[in-house]
Amino acid sequence: MALYLWDTLYRPGRHNFFQSKKEDDAAELLNRAKHIWNRLPDKPKCEWKNTIMNVTGTSSRLQAIPQGGDIIRMHTASGIFADEMAFQEQAEDAFTAARPTFLGGGRFTGVSTPNFRNFWYRMVYDKM
Repeated sequence: MALYLWDTLYRPGRHNFFQSKKEDDAAELLNRAKHIWNRLPDKPKCEWKNTIMNVTGTSSRLQAIPQGGDIIRMHTASGIFADEMAFQEQAEDAFTAARPTFLGGGRFTGVSTPNFRNFWYRMVYDKM
């Protein structure tokens, strides 16, 4: 959370995403980032909505989204943090939609607890 929060707060023009199976789960990740932000000294001003944090004056945004590729496809992301990726039924679609992000120099971080014989397993163990 801290890496993506820092990138959004201190680099102008960023559009980072927290992605999880459900939008509520992704919003909880954004709440964790807000918890960190609340404790920062001399922090940039931000506007917090349910699933979006906008940094005042820099055009940077941190957004919580549900699984799938449709939302990612609509935006040019600076970075994507996919939480519990092995349990997202649409993980492969989301990863495919995110390819322009990391091929263009952006960041994609997928984390998960184990779940075998799915897209996550094939990707982690290089069985694509």
